[in-house]
Amino acid sequence: MFKNKEDCTTKLAIHPIRRKFHFIYAKSCPNIVFAMCVSHTCLWRVYATELEEIDRFEIKCATQLHTCSVDARGDFHKQASIAVIGKLVRTKYLGVGRGPRPNELRKMLRDEFNLNVSYLKAWRAQEIAMDNAMRSAMGSYTLIQPYFKLPLETNPNSLVALDTEKYNKGVERFRYLFFALPAAVHGYAYMRKVMVIVGTHLRGRYGGCLIAASAQDANFQVFPITFGIVNSENDDAWTWFMERLTEAIPDDPDLVFVSDRHSSIYASIRKVIYLITSYI
Repeated sequence: MFKNKEDCTTKLAIHPIRRKFHFIYAKSCPNIVFAMCVSHTCLWRVYATELEEIDRFEIKCATQLHTCSVDARGDFHKQASIAVIGKLVRTKYLGVGRGPRPNELRKMLRDEFNLNVSYLKAWRAQEIAMDNAMRSAMGSYTLIQPYFKLPLETNPNSLVALDTEKYNKGVERFRYLFFALPAAVHGYAYMRKVMVIVGTHLRGRYGGCLIAASAQDANFQVFPITFGIVNSENDDAWTWFMERLTEAIPDDPDLVFVSDRHSSIYASIRKVIYLITSYI
């Protein structure tokens, strides 16, 4: 049983790669998939149809016995499309870490499946595998608003902010994000009046920067307070973040900011934090 036709054809393609044989589609339409061995004398075949009542594809009959020659099986690599390889190596990208890089992926496919693929094909398969394992970056951005509703329900008084811009005939695109839990905001009252603000570049299809503000407790431990995601470290982005930060952190003449002295950070502090006395 398969979720849909695409899932059915992908799993059918993975099967011969593992078993080292080649097949063709004798018939393929929206509700039918009929695959048979490339050799006309071979008995191997699979017939699957769509189940209308539950919207699933099911294999109705299958003959798994092979009577073809070794030569007929030699073209199994033709089933290894980019999408199929992405599904095949999906588990390599689950969990923490980046997973195999394209050259490492090429070696793994050659050692485990006797597949020789180009660097470009391995790179594109890597992108698909990462999307399958961790979901796509585009899909993650569309979940921002539903995700924000959860902390507001479970942690009332959380500070969240999302800024978008109009693009291409009214389509809204992500611009800035700000996030702070109430426990972190309330805990700041017991911290040293030293605020460390820093930004780091995000590696991915859409780039951007992750910026954060942290304090230090009496045990000299880092106490994270607020987080933000912006398009880049520029004056507008840092000013927007500092304006949101003032909602969480009260202005104080004894407050000290520590940063990497980025010019945009300095400009935003001078513009937003009026009572600042120290900046390192």
